[in-house]
Amino acid sequence: MQKQSKKKIQHYSEAQPIFDKHGISKQLEQAFSRKVNLKSGGALVIDETEALVAIDVNSGKRRAAKNRETNAFNTNMEAADEICRQLRLRDLGGLVINDLIDMGKIANRRKIEQRFEKNLERDRARASVLPISRFGLMEMTRQRIRPSVLDSHYSECRHCTGRGLVKTPEEVASDATRHAGWILRDDRVHLVELACSASVGSSLLSNKRTEFAKYEFFLTYSDILNISSYYCTY
Repeated sequence: MQKQSKKKIQHYSEAQPIFDKHGISKQLEQAFSRKVNLKSGGALVIDETEALVAIDVNSGKRRAAKNRETNAFNTNMEAADEICRQLRLRDLGGLVINDLIDMGKIANRRKIEQRFEKNLERDRARASVLPISRFGLMEMTRQRIRPSVLDSHYSECRHCTGRGLVKTPEEVASDATRHAGWILRDDRVHLVELACSASVGSSLLSNKRTEFAKYEFFLTYSDILNISSYYCTY
């Protein structure tokens, strides 16, 4: 450590973590959040896909001005600042589609475009912006320097394969019943055991009793001996 730097550094000895005390932890969590709130009451919804990054601007409860055009313009101006900031924080690159709030005046659209261009001047990554379309969409590209923060710290869910959706217990029960019936057609199989969650088991016992009765009848009157078991997990 250089001598001139010693006066600038202070030892932190409090029990509360320093990141928590100064609100840094909350800001780090926001970098992974899908939704980013704006001070005016609006919000950004950021979705990363393999093809592009989609950013939706919601006005929320903002009603500061009586004129709808003015409200839309003010929210879009605030969103322009926050979008460019989030692109840097999250290391987002490639094609970015911004779904802005519709504005009727061409002059207001040009001001939003200029605000984006001014904010992107601070960005080390190269970026280019296209004019706002008639549908309120602004297309832009940003140089991909490294993987995004989300890709660096999160892995794809093995249950939903990154879609964010899983099958309902009823759908899983239907799949399990169909697979069990298909497996039992093999003469080498004498028993099928299904390991499942409580919600799936409840659906099986409530809605699939008729199908299971048919399988049990088949197994009861089967004269096949010394046959292996088959196990499935749901």
